[in-house]
Amino acid sequence: MADRSRLSLNQMTTTNWSVREAVEGCARHGVPSIALWRHKIQEVGIASCVRMVIDSGLHVSSVCRGGMFPASTELERKRNIEDNFRAVDEAASLKADSLVMVVGCCAGIGIEEARKMVVDGVAGLVPYARERGVRIGLEPLHPMYAAERSVLVTIGQALELASLYSPQEVGVILDTFHIWWDPQVAEMIAKSRGRIFGRTFGYRLGGCADAVKNPLPRCYGRAHFASFAGLESRSAHQP
Repeated sequence: MADRSRLSLNQMTTTNWSVREAVEGCARHGVPSIALWRHKIQEVGIASCVRMVIDSGLHVSSVCRGGMFPASTELERKRNIEDNFRAVDEAASLKADSLVMVVGCCAGIGIEEARKMVVDGVAGLVPYARERGVRIGLEPLHPMYAAERSVLVTIGQALELASLYSPQEVGVILDTFHIWWDPQVAEMIAKSRGRIFGRTFGYRLGGCADAVKNPLPRCYGRAHFASFAGLESRSAHQP
């Protein structure tokens, strides 16, 4: 990528690094932005994390992740929603471009009921995020994760939910590892124009993408076609 100013390090790429190590690594190698993960933020505390980011001069492209809305009991659902409010607060404190949503799975619930819970969860979160200037980025995952992580498995599903809100409030996060298989990927990326909050060009070592032609050029070119002007996150790791 010629324009390094649009490059962001997805912290999961350097999963063994602490926030401090990741921030220092970005600064050392001229990477201007970082996508932080909440479990890493929580290791040091949000206040310390904010100081490290400010001191380094880095920009936070996203905080990952919120979501996980579906649950088998009302108590669990309430806890999940409260955690999403905390995630919004963390993203706001870090002045992140967006809060990435991995919306949650259908285990023990059923996929249709889980999707209803996701719609309700996002509806309850958007006003809170709006007040704090945080954009919600819905990330569709590969269908093999539907039972474990996300009942949003296509760009089309994510766009349908995002379209209920302003493009300045809810958009999509596109990761090549999760979308390369979709027969409608080109059409859906084009339809995402104006709602792509982030792109992750991930390649999982040992994952199913190893069995096919490298999907990165195909999705990368289509994302440019959709006039994406945000930050590009790079990741390469084992599943």
